[in-house]
Amino acid sequence: MIVITDPTGKDPNGAAAGSMSFAPNMFQSTFLVSKKLHVAVLAGGLGKGTARLEAILACIRRLELGMPLEEAVRAGVEKSPTDRLLVGGPRRGIVVGGSYDITVVIVKGNKIIIKQYHSSAGPNIVKIPPNVKCAVIHLRNTPGNPLYGTATKVRVEAAIMAGRMIRDGLPATEVLTRVMGYVARKSGEKYGGGAVNITAGLSTGDTFVPARLNERGFPLDAPYRKVCPKCGWSAPYPAAGRYTRCPVCGSSLKTEYAWQVARDLITVRKNQPVVRVYGVRSAYDKATIVEIVQSLIQRGKRDPTHIARAIDNAIDNNTLLGYDYVLPSDIKVEPKANLVTVYMRPLPPGYKKRPLKTPVPSEVLHALGLLGSALGVTLIVLGCVRELLHRRTRGW
Repeated sequence: MIVITDPTGKDPNGAAAGSMSFAPNMFQSTFLVSKKLHVAVLAGGLGKGTARLEAILACIRRLELGMPLEEAVRAGVEKSPTDRLLVGGPRRGIVVGGSYDITVVIVKGNKIIIKQYHSSAGPNIVKIPPNVKCAVIHLRNTPGNPLYGTATKVRVEAAIMAGRMIRDGLPATEVLTRVMGYVARKSGEKYGGGAVNITAGLSTGDTFVPARLNERGFPLDAPYRKVCPKCGWSAPYPAAGRYTRCPVCGSSLKTEYAWQVARDLITVRKNQPVVRVYGVRSAYDKATIVEIVQSLIQRGKRDPTHIARAIDNAIDNNTLLGYDYVLPSDIKVEPKANLVTVYMRPLPPGYKKRPLKTPVPSEVLHALGLLGSALGVTLIVLGCVRELLHRRTRGW
């Protein structure tokens, strides 16, 4: 699905794309977003992996050369006619080609136009111009889905829902994730997948995708975490099931579903930075790092050096255990998207603290240790020789 509520690209939340399925492996559906080109490429269908990859590469090559979306999609679908390419972004419009069942929504003022298109194979290009508010929803039921047969009905209902929200002025990130929650609940095509903010380049990353191949991801209609509206404390499921009130301030907890978490992850908020943390071992560590970064930014300290120093202090005072020191190069700040990404470096298993810093390099200490061991062995050998000579001398 692709939603565009601001075709000009000025609103950082004005274009978004999402993907989910009942299929046991969401890696079979390729989902790409280009921060440079501000375009999303969604691929799926019935073709084999190699053919689909060739279709995607052919499409991307032409996009990078600055060709129109229609030419890029047509070139890709020619490589694998039974696959589908759904490509779009702000100032670019949306183009669909290949094998698809889509509902198109176009909003002009208070008027909502809804059309349906079907194609079993071949180019069969559907094009939405770049200067309109619109949405394209592709939905088919996967064999084995308990709600098989609901796709056509749910697709139209989702289109009507999206059209009304676009007409009412909601941003694309809100429209997309609300529709994803509805589709997940009503059609059973619910496993992540994920979502992206095409304009700002934000993504849900690996939050909802399966941990291993040939498995299903996290269902977008399921409870994901409990959050305290007062102090911000949160806990993911299943651990959240043990709490009814906030352990910090005692307030009632609010349950957030996965589609709501997806919305928060891809929405740019001017008054609250988005903090992404990779390489952590627990939800507690992640929450601690997020709190440190947000506190610094609220005080106007966005420099990676300040952020790295603050996290290193948390490591030194044992607030964070099992991580190496963070370098400024491990932190990426994107002011336009109000996004900070932190890459933590876990220590090897069994280590809770990194080795102590010494004025002498560890290699020198290691060499001195080997030299000391060699001298010790030499002294032992000399002592044994001396004792042997002494005994023989007494025997004479």
